[in-house]
Amino acid sequence: MPRTGKRSCSNQLKDLQPGERGERSYAEIGAQFGLSEGAVKSAMHRLRLRHRDILRHEVARTTGSSEDVDEEIRHLIQVLA
Repeated sequence: MPRTGKRSCSNQLKDLQPGERGERSYAEIGAQFGLSEGAVKSAMHRLRLRHRDILRHEVARTTGSSEDVDEEIRHLIQVLA
């Protein structure tokens, strides 16, 4: 898939993130980009992993140890819930 196609697909996947109210299903997004529903689910999984890694990296920049990172993330989740 061309890079612009990947970016556009990523924009569609944002609607599938927890807390979002997207109106499209994995199958509908897949059909738009010529992908199977499974391929879209895999892309969504990779997107979530990437977001997790970015969050951990940013929190780690402000804390002193890996235990502090986990504690800060738990606190953040609690505050946002």
